Amino acid sequence: MKDKIKSLIGRLYTSGAHTNAHELTSKVLGQLNLSEEWSQYVDIEVRNMMDREIFKKTPIEKRALFLPHCLRKTSECKGEYGDNGLECKQCGKCDIADIIDYANELGYQVYVVPGGSLVYKVLENGGVEAVVGVACYEELDQAIKKATQTGIPSQGILLTKDGCVNTEVNKMEVARKLKL
Repeated sequence: MKDKIKSLIGRLYTSGAHTNAHELTSKVLGQLNLSEEWSQYVDIEVRNMMDREIFKKTPIEKRALFLPHCLRKTSECKGEYGDNGLECKQCGKCDIADIIDYANELGYQVYVVPGGSLVYKVLENGGVEAVVGVACYEELDQAIKKATQTGIPSQGILLTKDGCVNTEVNKMEVARKLKL
């Protein structure tokens, strides 16, 4: 279903059959007869499509990846908090280390953040011209809005399991977004 959603978003977006993200999201939900449970996913993918081309033109060394600290296994995490968020100790108990390693290989700046306030701080300090964010819908929605307000293109990835503790993300989806 996700491929079908992305395909329809792409067709509608390139046809100009929309005036804004909300309208495009509504059209996709309606045309595919999707329930409300799909609305958050469709909303994020619509905004990803709207920013995709300018995002792809941004040099990787000017991009940042924001990961939520809730991806860590709280009972086993050896990471420590510093000025730039959680500093991963590469223990391998969660997916954070693998994602950081891959993002660093590509040249991304990486932040493991406890919440949106650190994202805002990094964006306001400059040096970041595009972002990839992983989060639950509420946090991702706020971060994308902040990035848009500051003129920074973004790509968002929803957690596959949320709940503020021991969350999960599809690492392959993260890798695909990072390689854009």
